[in-house]
Amino acid sequence: MAKMNHCSNCDEDYPNDVLVCPECKAILQEHERAGTPLWVIIVLVIIVVALFGYACVLGYQVFRGMG
Repeated sequence: MAKMNHCSNCDEDYPNDVLVCPECKAILQEHERAGTPLWVIIVLVIIVVALFGYACVLGYQVFRGMG
């Protein structure tokens, strides 16, 4: 069974993956929502930056006739 959270507006339980309380239709606060952990976002940004840098190096080498 999915983990349930508690709505601070109507005191009803709701599943972890909803953005609006199914009972009172209140928009759930940021701290009430299950979000992507910050470390995951940071790791993805680092990977994207590294890939972009690598692509720039390869493009420069091809442009200069080294590749």
